[in-house]
Amino acid sequence: MISIIIPVYNVASYLCECLDSVVNQTYKNLEIIIVDDGSTDDSGQICDAYKKKDQRIRVIHQVNGGLSAARNAGLDIMSGDIVAFLDSDDALKLDFFQIMVQAMIKDGVDIVVCEYYTCYTTKRMSGNCKKDIYRLENGIYTSSEALQRIADHKINHSVWNKIYKSDLFNDLRFPVGINYEDAILIPVVFEKSNSIMTIKRPLLYYRKRPLSITTTPTKKNISDFLYSRVVRADFISKHIPGVFTTNQIIRFKDECLMSYISMYLDVLFNRDSKKVKLLLNHEINKGGTYIKRCTLKTKVLYYSFKINPIVCFSILKCYWPIGALIRTIKKHNVHDGIGDRHE
Repeated sequence: MISIIIPVYNVASYLCECLDSVVNQTYKNLEIIIVDDGSTDDSGQICDAYKKKDQRIRVIHQVNGGLSAARNAGLDIMSGDIVAFLDSDDALKLDFFQIMVQAMIKDGVDIVVCEYYTCYTTKRMSGNCKKDIYRLENGIYTSSEALQRIADHKINHSVWNKIYKSDLFNDLRFPVGINYEDAILIPVVFEKSNSIMTIKRPLLYYRKRPLSITTTPTKKNISDFLYSRVVRADFISKHIPGVFTTNQIIRFKDECLMSYISMYLDVLFNRDSKKVKLLLNHEINKGGTYIKRCTLKTKVLYYSFKINPIVCFSILKCYWPIGALIRTIKKHNVHDGIGDRHE
């Protein structure tokens, strides 16, 4: 049996597409746990309506505690041999579980990871909308090898495009009250596992929408982002040289510094974001201790930021169109057979 845990909060516009994609799976042996996390729209009623139609569905209604608390409530009552997580504005291809479980059983692995579509739409994702595919390579990896691939961005740290043997979560729960919780927990889950398999096939629709939990640069989101990066940096540092290399932690810090600068520029002209700017400015200043080992692009942004954030903003504004043009030319050359196919 597979337990699939679906946290729900004020997503009435998207919930039916999500739940339809689960109840209509070709793999039928499912325990569908829907956690209504204090929704104030029609989401709770939709959950109950689906429960009446499908006996595999269990619905929990609870006071709003956040995404992690909702997932943990599902973990506390699940009874499946395998567990999966699905966000309520996303959806599965109808053969998601059939393919993922077959892979897990055939190769005896603890975790299976699949590719997914990123969909930029507020309408049905299976329709005619703009999609990108998150690409993977087929492979089976040890825990250390998989953690290396997370560090190299060859496996994502999101919780929802994966299935897991349930016992991996026997003594693990999501950190409550923190956004970016996946980035904190997934490396720990990977560390506990014996083997992880990736399959080169997109089986999930991930919705990218405005005003989702992590797209608004509030003080809470910035604080949680910084906290998640500190926890990950600590995790990486503790596993050098056993799992990660020194270069990987430098690259991780480089990426964090780029993120901090980008976030600051996002709220640059917002007068109500003084506390957020102070928080980010503190972290950007700390970047000076390792800036010499960062990439040229990060160095340019960092030093221009130190001159004046508006200067940095102007450089970025010029850089992105030029970068997009270069990527377009490279893609064209690859299609013509004269470009570097390892872009």
